[in-house]
Amino acid sequence: MDDIIVEIPGVGEVAFPSTMSRDDINAAAQKLYQESQQQAAPAPSMQDQIGRQLGLTGRAAISGIAALPNIIADPFARLAGMTPPSEALQRTLTQAGLPEPQSTLERYVQAGTEALTGAGGQISLARRAAEGLASPVSRAVSGQLAQAPATQLAAAPVATSAAMKTFEETGSPVAATVAGLGAGVATGLRPRKTEPIPTTEELGQQAMRAYQRASEAGVVVKPESVQEFSERLAKKIAQEGYRPRLQPQIAAVLDEIATEGATPSTLDQLDSLRQVIKVPAGDFSNKSQQRLANMMVREFDNFVENLGSKDLLAGDADRAVSALKEARQVYARNRKADFLEEVINKADLSSTQYTQSGMENALRVQFRALAKNKTKMAQFSKKEQDQIRKIVKGDTLQNTLRFIGKFAPTGVVSALPTAGAAFASPYLAAAVPAVTYPARQAAERMGMANIDSLMNMVRMGRQPEVTQTRTGLVPTTAMRGLLSSQQGME
Repeated sequence: MDDIIVEIPGVGEVAFPSTMSRDDINAAAQKLYQESQQQAAPAPSMQDQIGRQLGLTGRAAISGIAALPNIIADPFARLAGMTPPSEALQRTLTQAGLPEPQSTLERYVQAGTEALTGAGGQISLARRAAEGLASPVSRAVSGQLAQAPATQLAAAPVATSAAMKTFEETGSPVAATVAGLGAGVATGLRPRKTEPIPTTEELGQQAMRAYQRASEAGVVVKPESVQEFSERLAKKIAQEGYRPRLQPQIAAVLDEIATEGATPSTLDQLDSLRQVIKVPAGDFSNKSQQRLANMMVREFDNFVENLGSKDLLAGDADRAVSALKEARQVYARNRKADFLEEVINKADLSSTQYTQSGMENALRVQFRALAKNKTKMAQFSKKEQDQIRKIVKGDTLQNTLRFIGKFAPTGVVSALPTAGAAFASPYLAAAVPAVTYPARQAAERMGMANIDSLMNMVRMGRQPEVTQTRTGLVPTTAMRGLLSSQQGME
């Protein structure tokens, strides 16, 4: 049988098998037409994109403010066969010209923003209710919802996203509610560190005490051991491409090591020699020399850490080497912590340059510069480097909050969206700061928490141990998870 030819606007003539039903052909033709329209549509301008995002934010803010009464009224409206207030509100907002979310990302951002706004309004209402209600039970519930506002604002979009994702995959309101509740509970858990985190000053004192213990061990190394090491080192770097004319500072270092091997050496003298070996490593203009110097430092450390009784004229090698190794490790941690404090101080000094994003953006700028500097990043461990990149990139929730917070009216330019919203609706004008200020503050807190985690990791030389978890906020965040999960299913 002949194929069925259909003329599709924007596509042309398309042949469909005669075995296809009319409904299948119509569906396929409709899909081809929609795809052609999407491809033909011009890319929106930057102004259009900004206007759309403002409209989406305003829509979410208004929906969030109305969330609590709608949660209560919607079930009764459905039982009565009436249009739920939440659906009626969405139709009204669309008729008013506010855009609807289209992509998956827009839908999740919309839901998170709505949850954030709703949480802010509900927390404010709960505070007033906790003071004025006569019923002890009502006061207790309201008081619970008024606690830990910052943590609730962080829990709201997380719980909404979890419920939304679960509902899309399972279609089960019960599973979605459980997911939102679980996300709320998880947000309320707070780890408790069982070991104190040393300050930069305490690390310096700890390193000095370790150096003192190493010195008190009274180690004296035989000249022959140092001479043997000097000969082995010279052969090794020759194999690695050492050429005196290309790496002139290396020759001076080899001479110093040979000179040290002429007489017995104390551990203090060997540690001073290590500082000499490190000098060429600081010459960034000569990469090959820098590479050889770093290798020489590693070889020297292996030599000192493996000293035994056969290498000594006097002293306790095990005690001295152990103390020296500890001192170097602690000193390295102290140096990294001090460097990070300088990075944070630079961000603080330059934060006034970023009127809208303030300290949070200034910190990102400074840590981004650190992440791009291979030489400085090399002093950090793999886990520390990952944490630095996390500070720079953020995660999905933090970046969503940052984007919303950009519209907070903190200056003349940033106040324009609020002023423009006032022309459209006084409710929209009130909604913009109601959602943007908390979002900006929550993003800043998340960023500082990431930096605190890095500082703790550096000062401890590892991830601090956590053996207990504080659960005092769980009842509050669990209630927030339940409330926010309903918004994820709308």
